[in-house]
Amino acid sequence: MTKVFISYSRKDLDFVEKLASDIEDADVSAWYDLSRLQGGDRWAKELQDAIDSCDAFILVISSDSIKSDWVFKEFLYASSNKKKVIPLLYKQCKLPLWLQDIQFIDIQGEHYQKNFQQILRALGIKKELTPPEPFTERRALKPEYLVSIIAIIVVIIGATIGPSITDKLIPEPTSTITVTPSPTSTPPPAPTNTQIPTATFTQTIMPTETTTPTPTPSPTATPGPFADGFELVTMDETVYRGGEASATIRTTPNTYCTLTFFLPSGTMSNAAGVGACTTNKDGLCTWTWDIRSNVNPGYANIVIIVNEQQESFPIEIR
Repeated sequence: MTKVFISYSRKDLDFVEKLASDIEDADVSAWYDLSRLQGGDRWAKELQDAIDSCDAFILVISSDSIKSDWVFKEFLYASSNKKKVIPLLYKQCKLPLWLQDIQFIDIQGEHYQKNFQQILRALGIKKELTPPEPFTERRALKPEYLVSIIAIIVVIIGATIGPSITDKLIPEPTSTITVTPSPTSTPPPAPTNTQIPTATFTQTIMPTETTTPTPTPSPTATPGPFADGFELVTMDETVYRGGEASATIRTTPNTYCTLTFFLPSGTMSNAAGVGACTTNKDGLCTWTWDIRSNVNPGYANIVIIVNEQQESFPIEIR
């Protein structure tokens, strides 16, 4: 059975659930993440394992997914591991640099039903299936409509049960009014009691204000940028066609990192040596890759991602 990993934005979850159901009807095992809110190293490892075990990587393109850091990371990892990438244009948007040279299948609106067979062919499934039902996006009610609906419901309920409720509600205030004279006899002791704790409370606040500044210097003692990212140690700023390029970063030990190399044309390179890397006990990670002799000269870019930090660095190819 063909295994498929679906990369998407959680704002497109309704469509992804339908897509997964439709391709599973063609004997395809679809995996898509439903625990993205949990985060953590264990969750990231599960994503990595799911991409490693998949036969194809479906990328659902929308204005929300192209802004997602995790969608970008999943795409880079799948590409660096030579997975078959099948981009699906779900919603029209301005494509980023890393998607410029990729041929996508248009599934916007009615095109989803028309082009569904193209998705199956891209997955290597040749048998013809009945086209699925078109996807209808659920739209949330606008706030002004929701307020109007609530107001109408309240009016209907008030007109139906109003008289019986108002009769029961009228005696309620009278009982509370009879209770109000009793507090008039208690005010004299009340202020005297409340003044005593306020005086002692202002004294207890003073030591808390003097002790709070002492912990503040400790956050400045965090280990540089390594808490969420990395620092660039060395990088070849100028390389030559037919030669090699290399880059080294430093971060916390045993950290998962990725490097992607974009040629001057904007195409992502699949050269051996780029992709995923895990730092050693000293927190160092080094990539070395070949620059092919037929590459056009100009300025290329490398993109390094470590945890939540993503940085791009230019390299001149001569």
